[in-house]
Amino acid sequence: NYIVTSSTNGEWGYVTTIVEDGNLRIEGGHEIYDVADGEIAAGHEEYGIKTSGTEGQMNSQDYAITQIVQNVASSAGPIAESQTTVNHKASIDPSTPSGRYYHIITLINTSTF
Repeated sequence: NYIVTSSTNGEWGYVTTIVEDGNLRIEGGHEIYDVADGEIAAGHEEYGIKTSGTEGQMNSQDYAITQIVQNVASSAGPIAESQTTVNHKASIDPSTPSGRYYHIITLINTSTF
């Protein structure tokens, strides 16, 4: 997990977005697919994130990261040092190949004036 800290004097606050370049994967083609039911459960192969913090937009369940931009944090007005924790979660099953899994995640924080 990591913490996204945001400050802005923007009249309409800020938004932090997240997007990925594809599923969590290993060389050779095996992919761990996104969580579909809102809960990453032990023994089921799936992956996603959950946020925490006052401005977190994915606090209620585990969410898939997709190739479509999604909001992970936002504020409707000026704010100082807003902290949102982004927790990445993964679960495997007995048939999941071992190895180094990867994908690229991009976070963009935008003030709104």
